[in-house]
Amino acid sequence: MNGENILVVSMTNRNESLTLHLAREYVERLEAAGIPANLYSLTELPANFLVEEMYGRRSEAFMAVESAMAQAEFYLFVVPEYNGSYPGVGKVFIDAMPREIWKGKTASLAGASSGRFGNARGLDHLNAVLNYLQVTVLPFRAHYPYLERILEHDFWPADAETEMRRHVADIAAALRRPVAVGV
Repeated sequence: MNGENILVVSMTNRNESLTLHLAREYVERLEAAGIPANLYSLTELPANFLVEEMYGRRSEAFMAVESAMAQAEFYLFVVPEYNGSYPGVGKVFIDAMPREIWKGKTASLAGASSGRFGNARGLDHLNAVLNYLQVTVLPFRAHYPYLERILEHDFWPADAETEMRRHVADIAAALRRPVAVGV
């Protein structure tokens, strides 16, 4: 894997969510580590996504999304906790894609929550779906509990900073790239 096409996916369609802020932080950190990354937010899905894009029908707007997903070699899913799992819009998004898009790809997972576990259960659920689709999921998962406290104060406590650095280093290792010190 040459890792030249990395897509960070914010797995909620909530506008200006904390998850989207975390996903943007990942893009910045990856790029600072010399790893080019693009961002896709489910807020960019077509408004009629659920009705128009399922079961093989495609609008031009969704075909562009499908193309970006197909071109990506590596995905970083940044996933909020919704009712003890990941958002339903994320599952519908995955289901709307042709299965061949996923096969043989690699992914990493980062969970975010207002509670104490950083969406551990939701990442387990997403991991199972991705494994079923034959996506290799990296074993280290980053967890960001109490995310609103972190982003509300624009302050990364030591444990969140350590989690972010370790995760970026793990992704770099999977891509077989050295990581710049201090990223």
